[in-house]
Amino acid sequence: MGKKFGFTLIELLIVIVILGVMALIGLSSFSGSKKKARDAERKSSLHQIKNALQLYYNVYGQYPLNDGDYKIVGCGDDPEAATSCNWDSEWSRETNVFMKKLPADPASSQGFVYTQDGPENYYLIANLETADDPDIAQSQALCGVGSGIQYAVCED
Repeated sequence: MGKKFGFTLIELLIVIVILGVMALIGLSSFSGSKKKARDAERKSSLHQIKNALQLYYNVYGQYPLNDGDYKIVGCGDDPEAATSCNWDSEWSRETNVFMKKLPADPASSQGFVYTQDGPENYYLIANLETADDPDIAQSQALCGVGSGIQYAVCED
């Protein structure tokens, strides 16, 4: 009989197991990267809303109220009565457009938490997925609100 070339069943199984372990490691680090990317988007969105809130303040002399669902009450055509703004929709009041699209949380369609704390104070909160993000504690200390995984943004 001549020599047979090829791999044994054991060798093939070992290679399959090694590839499986490598795939698991890759997927778990990819999942962590996706969470960090969504958190970065959340933080960026809050800072964009902060800039729009400053524009609103410059026009109306105060920050908009919030409703019971923690939405911004600063939309609509009626100059006497603003309505709640929907996340993922245009934020405009009368002829003023503050944002073409008021961002929502990237992992779901839920919005962020907006609370007006007096005519010249407000805060925005987003729940981050990465609990060890160093910006969480710093933002909570700066704004004086939030706990756990909540990232906060407030007026300067």
